[in-house]
Amino acid sequence: MSEVTFDWKSGIEEACLKLKGKERIGIQVPEGLKTKSHEIVTLVAKLTGAKVVLWGEPTYGACDLADRPLEEIGADALIHMGHLPMPYHSEFYAIPTFFVPVRHTGTLSLSKKAITELKEILPNKIGIVTTAQHLHMIDLAGNILDKEGFDTSVT
Repeated sequence: MSEVTFDWKSGIEEACLKLKGKERIGIQVPEGLKTKSHEIVTLVAKLTGAKVVLWGEPTYGACDLADRPLEEIGADALIHMGHLPMPYHSEFYAIPTFFVPVRHTGTLSLSKKAITELKEILPNKIGIVTTAQHLHMIDLAGNILDKEGFDTSVT
């Protein structure tokens, strides 16, 4: 089985350009990136010169930010990785919060067996949803399924 890979570095570098002058930056990562947390913390510290605090509790999306508890321990910014911001909530953040996208860098593969099984259990007309990490692949998934006879809707 091949390793699942994600691109997160370009987003970190972009966020860090906006964090110059911050003294203590909190970082919140989803479970799938915890194994990269040391590398992430080290890179943010190097790029910003700030002290970096890793928030270790699980996060389940942009509705589950650690901005308030990090503010309580003196953080003056938060980098939240792997989720998209929730519209109209930015005015409620306790500290400046930067959402860093994380993209799955693998390929989309739907085997003939999987498509056959989908045809057996799904109606012809289907909606397609995904998580932030796979958002860039959603149109491709729709095109593949359309070619297999499904009537897909991607919104």
